[in-house]
Amino acid sequence: MNDDGKYDKDNSNYNKLETTGNTKINGWYSYSVNSKDEYNIREAKSDEKIKVNSGLLVEGEEVVFAKDNNNSALGNSDTILIVDDGDDVTVYTGISNFPDIEVKNGEGTINYMMEKDDSSKTYVAVAFVDASSEGIEVDDNTTDTLLYVLDEDDHYVDNEDNETVYVYNAILDGQLTTIEAKDEANEFTLYTKVRVDSDGYYEFVTSFEGKDTDENGDVITTNEYYYDSLEVYEASKDASISVSGGSMIINGENGTERFIITDDTQINVVLYPNSDYTRDLGDIMTDEDADWESYVGLTGRRLDSMLGDYTLEGTYYVVTNDDDNMIAEYVYIVVKGAVEVAD
Repeated sequence: MNDDGKYDKDNSNYNKLETTGNTKINGWYSYSVNSKDEYNIREAKSDEKIKVNSGLLVEGEEVVFAKDNNNSALGNSDTILIVDDGDDVTVYTGISNFPDIEVKNGEGTINYMMEKDDSSKTYVAVAFVDASSEGIEVDDNTTDTLLYVLDEDDHYVDNEDNETVYVYNAILDGQLTTIEAKDEANEFTLYTKVRVDSDGYYEFVTSFEGKDTDENGDVITTNEYYYDSLEVYEASKDASISVSGGSMIINGENGTERFIITDDTQINVVLYPNSDYTRDLGDIMTDEDADWESYVGLTGRRLDSMLGDYTLEGTYYVVTNDDDNMIAEYVYIVVKGAVEVAD
């Protein structure tokens, strides 16, 4: 907190509040806003905290989701947990969706307030954990399933809770299907981590991110799989894909990439014409008037026969089981434009 009452946590992207008086940080408040956009904030009556030096700070899927020697925090399906891991802020609703948060080194704190800001109530209304320290590990109980969201098929209102439910066409575990979610997804996007809540609705956690490197140029990977996500080429560039004898070669903007294709490699192709490109996909698509077409579970030979005679525009994604070998476990190729190579 600085002298003029603005909260700025280490100059990060936290909201700054202009208040009518100084306050302490790391606490829960109710507030009102006056005509000058100044916040009148009142400290919550039931502001509580639990500290852990080693072990579980939050235990997912437990009614008593946090405890120390003196206190315990009880949650239910309405309890909200906010977790800041230093890169992203994630909101979890309901204890069945809570992550495990473990303090590996140092100290971890969970701040919470009770229902209706009443310390006599039993259940926690909202809790917050700053998990940005390297000594705190968040296991959000997501799966490493790859989910490619194509487009929105439909939406409707769930009469029980008056929330909008979105129905998406998607590729899930190599199968074309539809899924339902109460969160809006980005269309034509590959997600690497997903959750399914207790009602069967999908939650989109992490979109496909490329590999990261340290200052020495070495690959940094923290996932079970090594993710290699590259934009192969831009509209002004050409790329080609060929498969022969179990080897897949992609020539594109980033040079030549080589991968090994086995019988276990899951290959999926999405044909998604993009009006930004001057080329179309009429020669490849079964229905050239369709918004998109998907082909799942392809063999390397089928991939080569489909795309091997074209220069392409789009994006490809390859997942290998580590960064030391190039055996492809999953291949997603999104083609937005193509032109046949002249004989």
